[in-house]
Amino acid sequence: SSSQPDFSGHPVADAAYNLALSLNPNTIWKSCLEIVKVCDIPGRLGQQRDFVNVQKFLDAALDYEQSGRDELPELQGFLRYCEENCKQDFMQQQDVESTSAIQLLTIHKSKGLEFDTVFVWWNLSPRQKKESLTLHSWVRYGGKAFRAFSNYAFTLHYKKELSSSSFRSIMDEDENRLRLEELNTFYVALTRARCRLILNAQYQRSEGWEKAFFPKGLPVESISLPHLAVEAIRSVMLQEAQMLPDGTFILRPEGIAGSKAESAPLQEQSFAYDRPALSSLLPGFDSAMLEPFPNQHPDQNWKQSFLVERYNLKGNIAHFYFSQLRYAEREELELARILTRRRFGNLMKDAVLAALMDKIESQLVSIKDIFSPEYDLVYTEFSVWSRGREYRLDRLMLNTRDKKYRIIDYKTGDVYDEQQLARYDEIIKKELLPPGYTRDQELTPTYIVL
Repeated sequence: SSSQPDFSGHPVADAAYNLALSLNPNTIWKSCLEIVKVCDIPGRLGQQRDFVNVQKFLDAALDYEQSGRDELPELQGFLRYCEENCKQDFMQQQDVESTSAIQLLTIHKSKGLEFDTVFVWWNLSPRQKKESLTLHSWVRYGGKAFRAFSNYAFTLHYKKELSSSSFRSIMDEDENRLRLEELNTFYVALTRARCRLILNAQYQRSEGWEKAFFPKGLPVESISLPHLAVEAIRSVMLQEAQMLPDGTFILRPEGIAGSKAESAPLQEQSFAYDRPALSSLLPGFDSAMLEPFPNQHPDQNWKQSFLVERYNLKGNIAHFYFSQLRYAEREELELARILTRRRFGNLMKDAVLAALMDKIESQLVSIKDIFSPEYDLVYTEFSVWSRGREYRLDRLMLNTRDKKYRIIDYKTGDVYDEQQLARYDEIIKKELLPPGYTRDQELTPTYIVL
């Protein structure tokens, strides 16, 4: 029926429906503000902190609206914006400052502040990075004022190749500068306390501290600054500090002994022990490190390598584009182009990337059966684990009514493992699908011509 639904018997649903009709989806901030007013959110809040965070959310909506982002529809784009920035400081809940409250701060946010007691938590476990999605950049500043660049380098996929070129000098300079900044950050963390400093250095290694990070024969320049700094503190504690029954080390002021000294206020005590020089934590700086690094692969044809990787790049683009499609509807196609341009736009000229996506879309008619709506469940880039190994299916389609399934494997190059689809099929039948499902197609790959 084309008539409007009648929610008169349900006041809350009726109010929500009328509110939804009155909102303009193209004005995120005004819509959020109207929801706050109609729902009387301020009247329902009990703490000052809640008011602050509601206003902070409205500020984020206004910033997004004024930024002019127009890649996606307004609401969808704002939700993606919130998701992508959920770990940024401006998206975190804000507390109302209190003189008696415990303050949880990053080291950078604590700069310039002092507290009677400071707990520093330092995670020394190595971080796992997705190098394939990391944009690496290095800069060389001109002059001593650090106000201009004299040279720069950046890459997404060719960090290894860049380190073998003349740009190695810029990379080394930038690495040394980052070490100094890291040391300065650590210094800030250790100098915020007026009276008590508690350092908790945490790491996950089964072989112990010395064997894990300071094995025999390891050159000092290959050890990270946080580990060197903690080792310097640890050495001082082992030599001068008192170990408590629970294994904690405590370093007391010199010249104070006995119960009378221990009962004195800590703020009146002075710490007079000799601290290790922070400059000793840096590896020796050699000006020769700034010289261009010799080419380790003089016989390699970089042009040919680039062209080969460029062809593989086209295949990656095609796979990513198809992973955004469920039934190849117009909205899906438009969104797939937006996301593909966002993901690969810095590796290929826009016109070339657009032509490649046009070529991919021109082949959708010939493979339209894989987008059939009779399959109510469609999974793309679907990972299945078997015997400790991960297998990634390009596309898995399930018809839960007729208990049928299809496995789609896109092929964009010349290399093809004839047994791959058979392995996928065996794993799907034995370890994933319930009994009664049958495969309704031959195990043949879907070729995409690029």
